[in-house]
Amino acid sequence: MASQQISIKQDVYNRLKKAKKTNESFSDIIERLLDNTSNVEKILSFYGAAKSDDPEYEKFAIETYAESRKQMQKSFNTRINGEN
Repeated sequence: MASQQISIKQDVYNRLKKAKKTNESFSDIIERLLDNTSNVEKILSFYGAAKSDDPEYEKFAIETYAESRKQMQKSFNTRINGEN
């Protein structure tokens, strides 16, 4: 398999190292993070696909979406930065 060398900032390296699982290479962690991002993008692409004339449903959908985003961001920050 071919490989490429890249340069990254020290803080980015530290964050990747912190997020890396025990037997995971840096290529593996980068690939895993990219795959997770694309899954989130796929999910978010459906936002707004179902239209409703019910203002209560619209309010519920927006609040649910906002809460889901908050939880995803919290989970991501915890895995990458160890933040809560």
